[in-house]
Amino acid sequence: MNLAEFRSWSKPQLADALAAGHALAPGDLAGWQYQGISLGLPRWVERLTWSVFVKAFAADGDRVVGWNVRIVQGDDRLLEADAQLVLRSRAGKPWEFGHFHVTQLDEWQRTRARLRRPCGPGVMLDYVHPRNAAVDPTRLVRDPLVALRPNDPTLLLGVSLVEVAGRHWPTGSWFVLQRWRPLPPHCSDP
Repeated sequence: MNLAEFRSWSKPQLADALAAGHALAPGDLAGWQYQGISLGLPRWVERLTWSVFVKAFAADGDRVVGWNVRIVQGDDRLLEADAQLVLRSRAGKPWEFGHFHVTQLDEWQRTRARLRRPCGPGVMLDYVHPRNAAVDPTRLVRDPLVALRPNDPTLLLGVSLVEVAGRHWPTGSWFVLQRWRPLPPHCSDP
């Protein structure tokens, strides 16, 4: 599937798909890298930041954690299933940022504020993670994430929210993730 097809989805379509999303468990993601595309942001914002990225997921004991990896940006050919993504590096290592914990969404909502946005039975990517600096604004980000197809963790939909004073505020940023490749062995130990 070409991820660029999702660029034509309206925000109401994305919201409906999130609400109708299918079950997803943290363990479904562990050991994989996903190719992602940002949706819903103006093109000028994407040009200043990124439109294509990678999210990596790894088992950490009995938990699942993850992080984002910057890639060299280009044209929409990067969104094809067989794309040759080039990871950006910093100090000779992949440029990782925005670390997060992956928690079952219903479990997360039992201990935190409930989401105001309807969301299927997925997971929560919670960026309150010790590898993010205390002053890092990504620590405010929460991403509910669902599968777009039943019993298939290879195509996912998420939305970025900001948590302030226990309430979740929309950012306008949506994303689709498509399973890309297994996590390389050297990355499997977060």
